[in-house]
This record gives sequence, C-alpha cells and structure tokens, in this order.
Amino acid sequence: PFGGINDHGPGVTISDFGNNNGLVIGPDIANWRDLDLNQWPVELTIDGASTGVATAAAMLDGPFGAARFLFELMAQRGIALSAGQWISSGAVSGVHQVHIGAQISAIFDNRLTVACSIAAQ
Repeated sequence: PFGGINDHGPGVTISDFGNNNGLVIGPDIANWRDLDLNQWPVELTIDGASTGVATAAAMLDGPFGAARFLFELMAQRGIALSAGQWISSGAVSGVHQVHIGAQISAIFDNRLTVACSIAAQ
C-alpha cells in the first residue's frame, strides 16, 4: 500500500490509490436480510484505542448503495463481475494510519468483531 496516501487528501483516498492491501472477512451473519445493518454502530480500534464509531447509514447511500454504484459502473464499462469476488464498500469510521505490528479490530453492533494484525510483506 501507498504509505503517504493520507497526506494527499480525500481525492486520493477515494480513488483507493494503493490504499487496500487486503480484506478481513468475518463470519456469516445469520438472518442478515432481516436486520437493519445500516443502523449498526461500527467501531474501529487500533491497539485497543477507539478511532471512532459511525454507522453505515452515515455513508453516502450506505454499503448497498456503494455496491449498486459499482455494479452499474462495471456494466457501463463492459466489465463483468464474477461469483466469488469480494467488494469492499468503504470504511464507515474513516481512514486511519496504521503501522507494522498494530492490532486492529472492527466491532459491529457491539457484538460481532473481526480483527487482524499488521505485518510487513
């Protein structure tokens, strides 16, 4: 990933110029279609310190709107998406600088957590 991305403003972050180098996948959420996921508080912690809490509803069109935008854009460009591909719909708590060795957790609705540690590649 591009280490200086946050120094170049939101346009560079939005374009995802080298920002993501992986995707952390958590367990399936039972009955997710019956839940209002947009209202779940999402908290990101770095080394145990909270960086903030937000909801997907606070994001422009939420994660489902982001996915719809991607599907429409790819169709306009004649690029097919395939079964099994993963989509990252954004970071509701914002973009945060992390360092090698950092422990990261995302906590959804104060009950579901995905976590990872940052390692050199």
